Amino acid sequence: MKKTWRQALTLVLALAATTGGLAVNRISQGAQASEAVPTAQDLYSKTFPDAAGKEYPLSALKGHVVVVNFWATWCVPCVEEIPSLSKMSASYAKKVEFVGIGIDSAANVAEFQKKIGPSYPLLVASSDGSDLVRAFGDPQGGLPFTIVIDKKGNIRNIKLGPVDEAELRGWLAPLTKS
Repeated sequence: MKKTWRQALTLVLALAATTGGLAVNRISQGAQASEAVPTAQDLYSKTFPDAAGKEYPLSALKGHVVVVNFWATWCVPCVEEIPSLSKMSASYAKKVEFVGIGIDSAANVAEFQKKIGPSYPLLVASSDGSDLVRAFGDPQGGLPFTIVIDKKGNIRNIKLGPVDEAELRGWLAPLTKS
């Protein structure tokens, strides 16, 4: 009986790992996003408020290299990567626009902003952000989820999971050459 239970558990875990692996590989750890979504027009058509309620049209990002980071205050990896993204935003201030889209409440984003104070705008998408993340190739709506868009509005990179500085610098280098 124990052997059968272990075999069944092994099979279930193997299937889960394979299925999860396919989902992660589809959006990939930094893969070219052109396979999932060819342009960012769907994103640019959106307007989200900041934590104070001021509307921020994403169309203002058109024509720029953009890093969009979907996150939430309850997501530990999201919170851990924000200081790094903030540092990168400051170092690329003249070349890249960074924006965080919180899948959270305005109150939670406001409280987080008071504590951390990132150098880029944090917007509030509430649960609508989950649908947007799914539309960009993250079927489970997992966070953090980062999209890099070039000046022409083409999505160049997407990643489910935290982005480290070296990885992001590698993505941005060819997009920020003068």
